[in-house]
Amino acid sequence: MFRNILLPFISLISGLAGLYIDPKTDRGKTWMVIAILCASAITTGIYGYKDNRDASDAAALLAAANQKADRQIELAQSAKETSGVQLGLATSSQQELDLIVAGLRERGILAATTGQVSKNQVQQSLYADSARNRELQTLALNPSAQHSTIEYFSKDVDNEVVTKALQEGGLQFSKAPPRVTDDPTNSIWAGEKVPLADVKFVALTLLRAGVQLHAVRRFQDGSGPKEHLIQIGADRKMDDAATLTVQQIEDLNEPLPRDTSKAPGGQGF
Repeated sequence: MFRNILLPFISLISGLAGLYIDPKTDRGKTWMVIAILCASAITTGIYGYKDNRDASDAAALLAAANQKADRQIELAQSAKETSGVQLGLATSSQQELDLIVAGLRERGILAATTGQVSKNQVQQSLYADSARNRELQTLALNPSAQHSTIEYFSKDVDNEVVTKALQEGGLQFSKAPPRVTDDPTNSIWAGEKVPLADVKFVALTLLRAGVQLHAVRRFQDGSGPKEHLIQIGADRKMDDAATLTVQQIEDLNEPLPRDTSKAPGGQGF
């Protein structure tokens, strides 16, 4: 509104100055004409720049809104497909179950498994898929200022479909080549500044892929270079611990348990 008053006012003053001040005959007042013209040019430039910036900001906001809307549609479609699978799961034969699993693996569900899986495993991964979609919506609405970085130490995660699913949450992978072991993944470690939402998203993505998790903990020392780090690997001390359920992952709260062992996390110790 201030611009709508200021610009016409400067134009009026400029016009009046042009009527009453002739630079050729009244050289003493020439500076007034020059000053008014400069003020008009500067003001127009400032508001022109602001208009361009506002237009760019509006375009960026619109693009972000469209992206979120597209993601919501994808999640809704995924939820619909998952519901359809759940309905037909109870009465399916082993042959039908194998076909179902093959289709689910293409979507990242049970992608870390090989061979035949039980109906219960399929059901748990489908539960994890639904819970993961909810966490993905939370991350989309409340993105972290600092993205968490993932390092992994197990072949269970060395799968293009699984890594792509983890990247959907805005997570990055360590540039250093991961030290992959043959031990099955059973643990997640997180740094001090890794948001709980990121931890839950990673855990649910792994459960969705068919990984059997036994522990989700903070590092013994999660400060410094590990502040924003998530490690996925095997802890042999946790082999006999109970497998975590989807509900237990959803119920995780701060403070997360801390790994009190002296061995470094994620390396199969």
